[in-house]
Amino acid sequence: MKLCPKCGGSKLLAAVCVNHTWIFNEGRGSLQANDYSDIFRKPDDNDKWCCTRCGYKAKGAKFKEVPV
Repeated sequence: MKLCPKCGGSKLLAAVCVNHTWIFNEGRGSLQANDYSDIFRKPDDNDKWCCTRCGYKAKGAKFKEVPV
């Protein structure tokens, strides 16, 4: 788990790359989201992270790693 070095907040935002399967309707082009998805890449220490409590933004490596 990571904590914000500025305020100690534990609720953080970071981008994730996801593959999400959709179902297309024949001929009409409308679609329906399927519940199936794969995570291609999880956030890492080189990505930009943001604390939802205080708004501090930095690379993930700047956030404190604490044991769960």
